[in-house]
Amino acid sequence: MKNINLMLIGLILIAIAGIIVYNLIRPPLVEVENKYCNNAEDCRVTSCMDCVNVNQEEMRFCERPAYELNFTLKCECINFQCQVVKVPKTTAGTIAKNSGGSAALIAECANKSYIYDNSDVIIIGNVSKVETKQENQIYTYSTISIENFVKGNLTSNTVTIKTPGGCIGTTCMVVEDQPIFHENKLVKIYLKQTDNEFSIFCSIMGVEEVGHI
Repeated sequence: MKNINLMLIGLILIAIAGIIVYNLIRPPLVEVENKYCNNAEDCRVTSCMDCVNVNQEEMRFCERPAYELNFTLKCECINFQCQVVKVPKTTAGTIAKNSGGSAALIAECANKSYIYDNSDVIIIGNVSKVETKQENQIYTYSTISIENFVKGNLTSNTVTIKTPGGCIGTTCMVVEDQPIFHENKLVKIYLKQTDNEFSIFCSIMGVEEVGHI
C-alpha cells in the first residue's frame, strides 16, 4: 500500500511539473486591438509590417513590394501569435465591378485624400485588354495587369473591371459617370472591398490615367 501511495504521489508530481513546464514554454496570448489572438479575425491588420511577431525571414518578405512576389502576405493567428504567412497568388484574377451613375458619387469624392483613406486597395497597372460583351445588357470588361500596389494587396496579379456600357458593332450603350479604359494605358485604381467583392470606390473619380505603356 505504501508503494502504491508513493507511486501516486510521484505521478501527481510529474503531472504538476508538466503543467508548469508547458506554461513556461507555450507562447503567450497576444493582444491585438484589445483582443487575444485566438483566430485570424484577431489579426486583421493593414499591412504585413503591422503584423506582430514578424521574424527575420518574414521581414525579408515584408520589405519587398508584394507585387514582385508570386504570393500575397497575410497575418494569421498561429499558436496564439499573429504571424505572417505566404498565400500563393492565383492566375484567375480579381473581378471588380462598378455600378455607375451619379448616385455612386458624393461631394467627398472630389477630395483625393478622402478616396485614398477610404479605399482598401489601390493599384497601378497596365490596361492589357478591353472587350465588350452582350449579356442582359452591354458590359465592358477591362483587364488590368498590376505593376504596383500603392495600398493593400490582392491574391492575384490582374484585375478585371466590369462596367456597364460600351459598343458592340453599331449598337452603343452609354452609362453616366462610368470610367472608360483604353488598352496600353497606365492607370491608378482605387478599390473598395465589401464582403468578398471589390468595386471602384467613388466610381469615375476612383480611376486616374497616369501614363502610356
